[in-house]
Amino acid sequence: MFIRLLKNIFTNKASQSRSTEMATGQSAVSDNFRFSAQLDLTKDHNSQLVDSKLQHAVDTAFYDYLLGASEPQSQMTEMEQTIYNQVDKLLAQPDSILNELPAMPHSVATMISMMNSDDFNTQTLLNLIKQEPAVSAAILALANSPMFRRSEKPVAGLKSAFVQLGANGIKECVLMSFIKRFNPAEASYFQSFGENLWEHAQQSALFAKQLATEELNPQAGNLAFLAGLINQLGKMIIFQLVIDAYKVVNAGVQPNSFYIKAIMRQRGSELILSIAKHWNLPKALVDALEDPKRVYMSYDSIAAFVSQGSTISQLECICQAELLSSDICIRYANQKLISPEASTLLYDVLGEIEKNKQSDE
Repeated sequence: MFIRLLKNIFTNKASQSRSTEMATGQSAVSDNFRFSAQLDLTKDHNSQLVDSKLQHAVDTAFYDYLLGASEPQSQMTEMEQTIYNQVDKLLAQPDSILNELPAMPHSVATMISMMNSDDFNTQTLLNLIKQEPAVSAAILALANSPMFRRSEKPVAGLKSAFVQLGANGIKECVLMSFIKRFNPAEASYFQSFGENLWEHAQQSALFAKQLATEELNPQAGNLAFLAGLINQLGKMIIFQLVIDAYKVVNAGVQPNSFYIKAIMRQRGSELILSIAKHWNLPKALVDALEDPKRVYMSYDSIAAFVSQGSTISQLECICQAELLSSDICIRYANQKLISPEASTLLYDVLGEIEKNKQSDE
């Protein structure tokens, strides 16, 4: 996705004189260590309400789930310093990244523009989707997936999918088909990353929707679902950016997962907000995105449901992979979750995991 952009950047850098390059390299080393010092995986404003050691354990376990275990490193190689300094510069001023993103399909833009409208016109959206084969195929695939399929009979056409899913299901499918394009399908060094992150994105969105629907209303639930899904987009794009950078410089080594994790935490939320503005997403949807600088004490916004949904999904992933015990996850949840409904939802999820493990024994 970002190969052309990164080739231009690294080609220009390589064309500098050796003396200038060395001077720049010295500065880059300094910048890098300052940068790496900022990328403490335990740095989370929400940790004000959570024991710091417990927060660190959960953060580490979740990113190990996504990218595999990694040891903290005090320094990087010169090549890694160059890659991560350039990636960080791009993320700090993301206009060039945004210009490389694919345009939002008309079906997605129309769906988002109508998401809060009581006059949602299914036929209008259906006509747009028919003109976009990739979206049509994705909707049929999703309609036949375990999450959406409601009968043994496969869904063969768009009209059948629309009848089965309903207006809200259609909206969710359209957005999911678009967001999934950004999820890396191939990552030679991290084969499970794309699958794990996509599973987390879906579960986060579904949990946020369930909580918002129960606490408020179905319309709030639909908005929470959309925001919950978009909320994970930053991780997808940052991962792809780093992997593409390694390809461009022909590194021939495994990307440094410790720093990928760190840069995701440092820049992911900022990137999401930039993307939301770039795509002219409605203010209601932008406001519903999770703000990592906020400590959510109550359901005073849709973003609070999105945050809680993400937390529940993280703990589900961690327990499913047996990276932490369920006791530790529950202790964390008791400090992090803000309502009995959220706690009940998590306990149901963990109970299902435990039941499945016992049946496999």
